[in-house]
Amino acid sequence: MDGTPTGVRQRPGWPVAAVLLLTLAWLAALVLIAYLYIGVGLESWAASYNDADEAAAADRVQRSYTLAMYFCLTLFVGPVLTAVVAAVGGLRRTAIGYGVVAVPLAGLALAGCALTVRDADPGPQAPPPPPGHCVPLSGSDNRCPGG
Repeated sequence: MDGTPTGVRQRPGWPVAAVLLLTLAWLAALVLIAYLYIGVGLESWAASYNDADEAAAADRVQRSYTLAMYFCLTLFVGPVLTAVVAAVGGLRRTAIGYGVVAVPLAGLALAGCALTVRDADPGPQAPPPPPGHCVPLSGSDNRCPGG
């Protein structure tokens, strides 16, 4: 006898270790991406006082959109991957738990990705007004000043 009670199935230890490592890696990745995102924001804030370089500003904006997209995708992929590993490893309740956590996080991740994509592509810009164009002021008789 190996010391286990009769009728109790013994599981291998790898699924528990894999779920634990995936959970820790998922949380660490979220913290790291949030840290980098805050760093880009602080860099943009500092540069707003003395930076006239448009290329550097555009690079910071692009990095912030990329990090926001990574955060949204990591938010969803972590629990899904952990649920799959738990299901393959025979940890049914753990797989169900991570699956239940993944459903609302999928909604948040989808909304975050959609907002990031929307903000990253501002769309076509309005053409500049023609030379000599004037805007009538509120309360005026729709004529340009001086004419």
